[in-house]
Amino acid sequence: MKRYIFLTLFLWVSAPAFSQWPPYPLYLTDECTFEFPCNYLKLEDGANNIWQIGTPLKTNFNSAYSPTHAIVTDTINPYPPSNHSSFILKAPVCYNNTFITFWHKFNTDSLIDGGYIEASFDKGQSWMNVIDSYTVCLGFMANNLYSTFDTLKGGVKGFSGTSNGWIKTELWWVWYFMPKWVEPDTLFLRFNFISDNKLSNKDGWIIDDIMQYFFELVGAVPENEKTGLSIAPNPLKEYTTLTISNSYGRNLSLIIYNQLGQVIRKMEAIKENEIQIRRGSLKPGIYFVELLDDSGIIAKDKLLVE
Repeated sequence: MKRYIFLTLFLWVSAPAFSQWPPYPLYLTDECTFEFPCNYLKLEDGANNIWQIGTPLKTNFNSAYSPTHAIVTDTINPYPPSNHSSFILKAPVCYNNTFITFWHKFNTDSLIDGGYIEASFDKGQSWMNVIDSYTVCLGFMANNLYSTFDTLKGGVKGFSGTSNGWIKTELWWVWYFMPKWVEPDTLFLRFNFISDNKLSNKDGWIIDDIMQYFFELVGAVPENEKTGLSIAPNPLKEYTTLTISNSYGRNLSLIIYNQLGQVIRKMEAIKENEIQIRRGSLKPGIYFVELLDDSGIIAKDKLLVE
């Protein structure tokens, strides 16, 4: 059974934007399949940390979701008693609308042992259960996340029991609806596993294929009133031209980000319909271009640099 968690205010404000769900288009910013080193994942220090990356060889966890590796609470042995293990995932694009998915299974003592996810919006200085993200980002939604009634020992909200197969959990943060400013590129997620002092002989938690995207909100603006953005040639070799349509009377600015969400170039008070971008120091890769007016982001595109 799928479980959706969302904020009513968010849906009321943005209903035209989400006639399709999940929101499209999605731009992949990072993937962690555990077949290769993951750029934004870090195991927490400590001798008792049982998270391991490898081929699972357990009773219930005998294969990864996509062969052959996953991250598991020990690839061979049942999880031990009195344990608290964690790893941290950094979301590289939280200046925009962030979408994170992962596949997982769990096998624990119900309502006692299990896993939960925390979010930090200040680079790990403070943490909250991810289900409470709406207190920072009003546009938080989740699919197949635990609810406020699913609790572990100590009343912590989390996954427990037996999942009966692989589950795909999806998390959305829509930064257009923030009650307070969040500095770009500061979203961290911490995946925690906890157990009480009794041996369970169960497998714990296994996670695979963590995918990170950003997505665009598609508003209900009439087609003839939209401001368009096109880029040609794309990919860029030496230079490219950005063409802006329906820009008359607007106070426009343009920002180019790299895949880490860092601002590479910024232009303000744009008057021309065409802007020439020279390669200069841009390294090969994918860049994200945003066109803004006084109301916010009005157009986006990807720029490829060869």
